[in-house]
Amino acid sequence: MNKSAFISKLTQLFMIFTLLYLIVLPASCSKAPSQTKDGMWSLVWNDEFNGFSINSDKWTYDLGNGFYNQLEYIPGWGNDEKQFYTDSDSNSYIKSGSLHITAIKGPHKGVVDGTVEKFNYTSARLKTDGLFSKKYGRFEIRAKLPVGKGLWPAIWMMPQNNEYGAWAASGEIDIMEARGSDFLKVYGTIHYGGVWPENRYSGGFFEFPFTDPPQDTSTWHIYSLEWEPGELRWYVDGKLYQTKNMWNSEDNPYPAPFDKEFYLLMNLAVGGSYDGESDETTSFPATMKIDYVRVYELTGREYRKPVKPDPRDYMEARPSEARPAGEDGNEVYNNNFTVSTGGDKKIDGLSGSAYWYFLHLDAFGGDGNISLEKIDGKNFAKIEIKEQGSQFYSVQLIQNVPLVKGHTYEASFIAKASEDRSIMVKISGDETRDWATYSPVSVFKLSKELKTYKFNFTMAEDSDLKARFEFNVGTALPSVWIGDVWLKDISPR
Repeated sequence: MNKSAFISKLTQLFMIFTLLYLIVLPASCSKAPSQTKDGMWSLVWNDEFNGFSINSDKWTYDLGNGFYNQLEYIPGWGNDEKQFYTDSDSNSYIKSGSLHITAIKGPHKGVVDGTVEKFNYTSARLKTDGLFSKKYGRFEIRAKLPVGKGLWPAIWMMPQNNEYGAWAASGEIDIMEARGSDFLKVYGTIHYGGVWPENRYSGGFFEFPFTDPPQDTSTWHIYSLEWEPGELRWYVDGKLYQTKNMWNSEDNPYPAPFDKEFYLLMNLAVGGSYDGESDETTSFPATMKIDYVRVYELTGREYRKPVKPDPRDYMEARPSEARPAGEDGNEVYNNNFTVSTGGDKKIDGLSGSAYWYFLHLDAFGGDGNISLEKIDGKNFAKIEIKEQGSQFYSVQLIQNVPLVKGHTYEASFIAKASEDRSIMVKISGDETRDWATYSPVSVFKLSKELKTYKFNFTMAEDSDLKARFEFNVGTALPSVWIGDVWLKDISPR
């Protein structure tokens, strides 16, 4: 074959290949619309994943199994996650017009804080950090999620600059995250408040309805966030399922921290505190697919003005089914550990512990014993720490109490420790409320002397008649004494 015929044949083959590529190209690979259908939002940044490789001008990677918080290395990304993130083509790649983020089970050696360690899983976490960030707008992602115990797919946002302080004082916005063990729900969450561990978070979930054919996280859906000054709105397939207006960032003016530029992240984690460990029912490789990511600016009208809501404006009447307060107005029952019967909770083998329960979480290395000790004529719960664990909540003393939306409460207790140490106290929801935090997260420094500690808060979330009044005493070995626990509704009548 002469040179001219060869070039002609090569040109024909290229044209045939191009035609075949266009035929099999998914419909989503067409050009992104410049505006949303309602004409309110205009496209300012997008990735349709139509090429043959991940665009390094738009995405970079988090690598490894943790991060440095100043000089301290935090393994497992702070969540006890088991995967090692790579930038390998095996863990993230473009195929059929979609980005694939794949978790693979298999031995892998990776460097952790200067030491080579062995991991059983690899995956990928892509981000626009340093390449694209935005304050306010509409963020829209079409995705298909893997299912299986221990899988944790997430699409989220972090501040480009921690202008209000380290996590979570400068905020975090979770556009979508899901538990692989529950393919009927996706969650949207905000993190805010103070620097860990005095951070707070709140959120909600969308539950897929039963349909024929079934729709769940394993099928394609559009996950969207609309972010305006003082308001965030979450959607699934255009259906609004949550609006958030109430948050804080310590002493910074509202709507901080959600008034600065944030960048995007997308990842698939394995194991950790969110959905527990994978098991024999979890299939690997497991892949999260992203069809496109589109970011819009609001152009159809002006952005709303931020107005900080007053939770008291939404005050609800106390539900009839709420556990009544005591005659002294205390929402805490058996606050001095003298009652042995009543309620649906008590600590096994501990007389005087009605309505209370005691947890030590093996997953976070916590262990301890609890007993009662009389001090100045009053009973105190004495918690002796055997294993301090990695988190304050490694060891917990808890009572369930009712909280009513819009009501203001004063919480107090008396405590001491065998040596100077800190404990973390808060009132939050249980797993049915995705562990949302209702009160400030207060870290109190205890001494050898009995002292009274207090905090006030207004319940900004929907009423929770089984909220958790938590005393979290992990992370240190000195024993702790707790007694005279109060929670009073001090709302104006």
